[in-house]
Amino acid sequence: MIQQACELIRNRLNAFLGSVDPGSDGWVVLANLVDHEGKPFPGADNKMVMFLGNVEYEASMSLQGRTAQLNGTTYTSVAAPRLINVWMMFFANFYNQRYGDGLDMLSRTISFFQQYPRFTHDSDPAMDPRIEKLTVEMVNLDFTQLNYVMSMIGAKYLPMVCYKMRMIPFTSEAIQGTVPAVRRAGGPE
Repeated sequence: MIQQACELIRNRLNAFLGSVDPGSDGWVVLANLVDHEGKPFPGADNKMVMFLGNVEYEASMSLQGRTAQLNGTTYTSVAAPRLINVWMMFFANFYNQRYGDGLDMLSRTISFFQQYPRFTHDSDPAMDPRIEKLTVEMVNLDFTQLNYVMSMIGAKYLPMVCYKMRMIPFTSEAIQGTVPAVRRAGGPE
């Protein structure tokens, strides 16, 4: 589910950036900046690199589990969906003479999310049917937090922007229990 949500965002952002420079083979890659040995990922050169920075539980919303009729007198209980937020980081991976192009792509990325802070089935018919909507909001990182992020991924500083993509639902059809149907008090069986 996380991959589908990230790919939706990547595809939409690529289309947006490609409308300005259609000659590119795609401006945004969903990838690591560096491999596990700290070497730069060559497929990310001169690209906006979309990187998953964190996954967190959405604590501000409480959802109820649901019940479904199993047979005439028994119902099943299914766990409530768990809503997940994903922190997406967009790094302008452009060097030397292309540094200015990276800043331009970073500006256009910010502009994209300012114009499209919400994704629904109406705006994106290809969105995974299990996802009702996605909202995207910018997250401010101070210099200390930014230093931690760059150290965590093992890369040198690059211009970047961070967004929180909210409300990816994780559901399970696993039955948690069964409950009998409610009967009328004092009535015949």
